[in-house]
Amino acid sequence: MMDAISGPELTSIYHAPPPERPFAEEVKREPGRLRIAFTDVSPYGDAIDAEVAAAVRDVAALLDKLGHHVEQRAPKLPADPAIVLQNIIGAHTALTVRQTEQRFNRVMTEEDYEHLTLAMAHNAKNTSATDYVAAQFAAYLISRALSEFMASCDVFFAPTLCAPPVRLGELNAMASDLSHIAPALRRYMPGTSMFNISGQPAMSVPLAWSEARLPIGMMFASRFGDEGTLFRFRHNSSRRGLGRLSSRRSAPKSLLTCPFSGHGLDKTQP
Repeated sequence: MMDAISGPELTSIYHAPPPERPFAEEVKREPGRLRIAFTDVSPYGDAIDAEVAAAVRDVAALLDKLGHHVEQRAPKLPADPAIVLQNIIGAHTALTVRQTEQRFNRVMTEEDYEHLTLAMAHNAKNTSATDYVAAQFAAYLISRALSEFMASCDVFFAPTLCAPPVRLGELNAMASDLSHIAPALRRYMPGTSMFNISGQPAMSVPLAWSEARLPIGMMFASRFGDEGTLFRFRHNSSRRGLGRLSSRRSAPKSLLTCPFSGHGLDKTQP
């Protein structure tokens, strides 16, 4: 599918370089000995859930045994990705709500959008055009920092989520008080936004199981435009045992036969 849909659209201002070969061929190639960097802390330097951090270290140890050069280090970012995206996404959200109101000639309410969406659109009205450009400039600086970091490694990995899955309702986008959402997301998933900004290929792979019998995902990222490295790495590592890491607890049998790997379940799990 990726081979069929990859490539820039006619109106694309920025686009990734063309792949060296079809993605379907990458899984047949050996990745070689990769330089892999990892971190078991939040991008903000905060400690994360102990069970998740232990799973990260287990994965790093196994990658080392597989012959890769593994070292613990992480990129230092010049700006907070969450705040950058808040300003950029907020402005786009506000525009979408405005366009919808213009189309239907009425004010949008909670019957049309979630409270969180309406709140983002409302808050965006308090930011200026200068604030928006400043956020874009910060995004460029983050992308540059990541590019410089990846010049000395082939793959960087960190936990996809820094805490166990939240319970249903904890991140309620229809709550009357939304003040808990941003702090919760900062603790829960602080590491994904930087790659949303840079456009680097990244994949989340469930490689361990928690005591609650839920998968713990690891996010692997490579250089901009280098999806091939991730395809070669994932396929080769799976064949060599990385997909069978389960030092925490065995996976529930009901999950092992689930064919929907896109839902965070990988059929290479034991």
